[in-house]
Amino acid sequence: MLDLYFWLRAALPPLEVATTIGALLFALTWVAPRRWVTFPAGSNRVRTLTITGTLGALFVVGVGAAVSAHIAATADGSGFDDWWRRPTPLWVAAVVVAAAGVALRERRNTPAGALQVRTLRDWRHFTSPGLTWTWAAIAGALVILCTWHIAIATRAPADALFLGDVPHPTDLPIFVPFQGGFAFVGGAGWPNHVGTLIVVGIAAAVGFVALRVDANRRFVQGSPSILRAERTATSRLLLLILLGGLLLTFGAVCMHIGATGGASIGLAVEEANGALVYVGGGIGLIARPLNLFGYFSQACGAALLMRLAVDTARAAYAGRRSRATLPAEISADGAVLL
Repeated sequence: MLDLYFWLRAALPPLEVATTIGALLFALTWVAPRRWVTFPAGSNRVRTLTITGTLGALFVVGVGAAVSAHIAATADGSGFDDWWRRPTPLWVAAVVVAAAGVALRERRNTPAGALQVRTLRDWRHFTSPGLTWTWAAIAGALVILCTWHIAIATRAPADALFLGDVPHPTDLPIFVPFQGGFAFVGGAGWPNHVGTLIVVGIAAAVGFVALRVDANRRFVQGSPSILRAERTATSRLLLLILLGGLLLTFGAVCMHIGATGGASIGLAVEEANGALVYVGGGIGLIARPLNLFGYFSQACGAALLMRLAVDTARAAYAGRRSRATLPAEISADGAVLL
């Protein structure tokens, strides 16, 4: 059994890589094989949504895997080396959503002389409340976590004891006091998290604008109920991509704070015959659970995006099959049997 364990550890990428545990969770999602997205038949935006849901989602998860692999393989030499790497998956997800919003511009096949109608709807008109609130709750938790890690950071004296590989001295507030100032651990402060906070704000703004513009996009008067179906599918797809990127970034931040906060040192105690007693820092109680939760959150983001890519391809294939069989469903008098 131990031989199998060590073989798997050698064969598989590090657990810190998003797709390592994410592939396992992706496999578990097939307990419920029902598609997560469905495209209405006859919609003229299926091609754009298919590209967004497959290539876009795979691009985000690919970037998340590459960034997490780089973080796992390299040491943080400055105490804030990875400030831009952790929010990169969410940034890429926002770029994909923005590109999809641009691609979903006004219809190009509008009949000549057709009357087009523009509405004034709320941005949430076609969104799923559960999906929207889930994204908002995770984004709020990420903002609170980063803000807290900024607030507890401080500067360290040049002659202080430093734990880890952080070069010193530095005047940046990137240190967390260890055992009341006995030592200092790097990895906190605004240099580590300001990029994440900015990207969360950008992603929220991009999602808001994309959903609001699409909810109020012009449509042809008298168009069938396909309008609601295609815009509901669009909002769901865009929110799922943003959610996947958010989970990847949230997991990376939790892993970072948990890893830096879990530092400990061994002290020789004379009363115990010189045995080492390991002492942790002030946030050591939550560091380990936070680190483990980061692994899970990052894996959930990767699994979500991989499943979204597959289900988008399944939805597009199902739509092509339904169109291919449509002529066989026409009765003798020419009526379409739906």
